[in-house]
Amino acid sequence: MNLEKVSGGPPRILVVDDDYNIKETMKDILEEEGYIVETADSLSKAQEIIEKENFNVILSDLSLGEYSSLSLVELVRRKSPRTIFILITGQDKLDADLEATKNDVDEYILKPIQPNELIHKIKIHLEKQMLTKKLSQK
Repeated sequence: MNLEKVSGGPPRILVVDDDYNIKETMKDILEEEGYIVETADSLSKAQEIIEKENFNVILSDLSLGEYSSLSLVELVRRKSPRTIFILITGQDKLDADLEATKNDVDEYILKPIQPNELIHKIKIHLEKQMLTKKLSQK
């Protein structure tokens, strides 16, 4: 499915992580796939960016210093309910499942991040997002 033709341009992704290396690595991987990527290294910076701009996907580390990125989910859902929210966590699978389910998160990715898994999960969710948008326009 050609993302550019369906969405009017390459999908926009916000990567939120306070670890510079992880954030930049994800940015590089996603830009190689043709996505437009912005980054934030704190909860407050992410909130500021989300208030001003729209994204197809938000990838956020669960722990941002002393804060949890789960507070971003409510902001994202209020502003744009169709935005895909993917949580990145070092927690074990069961904890991540429970956290994601309780907090209206679309998906989670366990650390260490595997590039193929990251790309695969994003593509699947973007395809679902586009199909939902198309169906709602009929």
